[in-house]
Amino acid sequence: MHRGVREFIRWVEAHRDDAEIQLNPPATTSDIAALEQMLGGPIPADLRFVLTRFNGGVLPAGELLPAGIEPGTIGHTVREYAEAV
Repeated sequence: MHRGVREFIRWVEAHRDDAEIQLNPPATTSDIAALEQMLGGPIPADLRFVLTRFNGGVLPAGELLPAGIEPGTIGHTVREYAEAV
């Protein structure tokens, strides 16, 4: 795992109870499988690790999109981008 990902997870865990942080429960295996099927391949291991700790949420620096293919998820956003390009 990339050192920056470890530091990110460590920071989020240390600040989990801060008012500006709103984390979703961990991604399910089916959420990740649906995303990978839509993308046509596996997601990076570091992203998989983050999503299995918390499946997106609101952080002080912005929003981390959750796994999945419905609106408001990584898969839907990637599909919208691909259609626009």
